[in-house]
Amino acid sequence: MSIRGVLQLSKLTLNYCRVGGSSRGMRQFIEEELPKLKETLPTLEINVAQKNGHHPFVVGEYVHGNVKEVTCRNEDPREIMRQINFLRGQYGMPVKKIAHRQRTRRPSIQGGWSPEGEINVTPVP
Repeated sequence: MSIRGVLQLSKLTLNYCRVGGSSRGMRQFIEEELPKLKETLPTLEINVAQKNGHHPFVVGEYVHGNVKEVTCRNEDPREIMRQINFLRGQYGMPVKKIAHRQRTRRPSIQGGWSPEGEINVTPVP
């Protein structure tokens, strides 16, 4: 996603294991799809890190400093590309929980809503 024309995802790191079975799809993605991805996204910094003994995961770092990790364990290259697109489409901001219900000082003229919903229909003369 972009805010005012600035892409929010600034850096992408692909982590995988050299011999692990759960990293098979990530290794295949790095060999086949990564060169195409680098051509289509020249402004995005893409790094590859080998972490032996760990499941594969993708780390997205955003312009404002937040970091998101997405696991890619036992996923094929198509699913890994979907995860990368998921990270590209995020703003990177944490989700905020609404702490209280909305209230207003001026209640509705029509009255409050209730699930029973009595409908008062007055006949038109």
